[in-house]
Amino acid sequence: MTESLTFYTNPMSRGRIVRWMLEEIGEPYETVLLDYGTTMKAPEFLAVNPMGKVPALRHGDTVVTEAAAICAYLADMFPDRGLAPPPGNQRRGPYYRWLFFAAGPVEAVVTGKSLGLLAPADKKGMAGYGSYEETVAALEHAVSRGPYLCGDHFTAADVYVGSPDRVGHDVRCHRKAARLQRLCQPAAIPAGGQAGTRNRRCGHVRQAGRTAGMNGDIRARAIALYDRFTHAGASPDCPDQAMDRRAFFAELTKLAGSAAAANALLIGIAADPAAAAIVPADDKRIRTRAMTWRAAATRQMGGYLAEPARILQKLGSVLVIHENRGLNEHIRDVTRRFAVAGFRALAPDFLSGTGGTPADADAARAAIGKLNLAEAVTDGVATVAMLEAMPRANGSVGAVGFCWGGAMVNRLAVSAGDALDAGVAFYGSAPDPAEAVKVRADMLLHFAERDERVNKTGFPWSEALKAAGKKVDAIVYPGVEHAFHNDTSAERYNEAAAKRAWARTLEVLGRSLRT
Repeated sequence: MTESLTFYTNPMSRGRIVRWMLEEIGEPYETVLLDYGTTMKAPEFLAVNPMGKVPALRHGDTVVTEAAAICAYLADMFPDRGLAPPPGNQRRGPYYRWLFFAAGPVEAVVTGKSLGLLAPADKKGMAGYGSYEETVAALEHAVSRGPYLCGDHFTAADVYVGSPDRVGHDVRCHRKAARLQRLCQPAAIPAGGQAGTRNRRCGHVRQAGRTAGMNGDIRARAIALYDRFTHAGASPDCPDQAMDRRAFFAELTKLAGSAAAANALLIGIAADPAAAAIVPADDKRIRTRAMTWRAAATRQMGGYLAEPARILQKLGSVLVIHENRGLNEHIRDVTRRFAVAGFRALAPDFLSGTGGTPADADAARAAIGKLNLAEAVTDGVATVAMLEAMPRANGSVGAVGFCWGGAMVNRLAVSAGDALDAGVAFYGSAPDPAEAVKVRADMLLHFAERDERVNKTGFPWSEALKAAGKKVDAIVYPGVEHAFHNDTSAERYNEAAAKRAWARTLEVLGRSLRT
């Protein structure tokens, strides 16, 4: 198929079903995120779906709406993926049966239950689903005969029925049907394993910003050298590889062949503090402010808060934890992106106790390396509690961190207990795997394939979380470097992987921070 796929969605919608299906298909697709009541009702999208609702899919000139229809369409248009029994096969019967059972009775009963509008017992014959108990019993019967709804064959019906938007969230909350829980787990790429079909579309995206004339081996070695330089002494996973700037630049010059080439290479690798923001500080959709709060009896923290300009309902809160360069403009920009997505987002400055993040990145890294890690974790836990109790908060808190911040997210998940509802670690080193049993939050771990330093602790951590029965999705993005999400670094930023990771992050937060 050569026609392009465009996916219109919102992270807090049934679009999560379609995204799972798209991941199973493994073809390149563009994601268009729409806001309720604004861009979803704009003329541009109404031309796609006159209902002004998501999900919707454009495949070339064809538009498909309704999640079940999109799943069925994709399964038929990409038959080699094996997500639908072929026409003429009798398994097509149970495939259609359970796909449309989920789109009809299950959709109605789950929505009715969540709204308190289930049909009374004397009217259940008119409802089309009978009762909630009968609907769940029917699904139990379906999965009792094999691992999947069509026996031993995974299909689009499993994607639709197994989505948290169908029975997944309800089963997770009420635990009434334990046999249904396995329907609610999408097939994740195992950390440390092969990327496989679901990551193929990264290879279809042309990367910009590469340093002219540099071959891939030199670039990769330069990035590894820079990673060593920037994390020595500031990261617990490489304490014995200290390198000052003079030694770093001497090694980079040898690698690049000249001082001029080394400078050009460094400009591409290092984050650019002057890079344009994705969401400017004066964006009318949000409001921002600096704030301070008491983190411990003798310690006060400062940070940057961003939230929607109009708050019409209680908000889930996101703690945005900076890299080892401290709270800089890039992290403020990321914080604003979460506000645009509908969350209250707070980026604390973990260098508040030393006067705040310095403008010089080298000085910030040195200061991070001198932090008392135990005190920093305690301050983070206190900040989670503060966010949970803020006015117009719904009591749900997630943490998202990058690099040093990703490592902090893992440690917060161990220490915060039930107070933390979700943790998303972008390429963050991990604590002792034995600590995994203490985690209560839903975890999403983003790994770069070429990030050996982080992966040597991150992979055992993800496996320990799984072994402890925790809800974790560990994803390896093939062919990318540490800090692939940082769009201020031309050499390391990978647009395709960054967009995928961001979309998955919003999906997890949308699921975990709703009440």
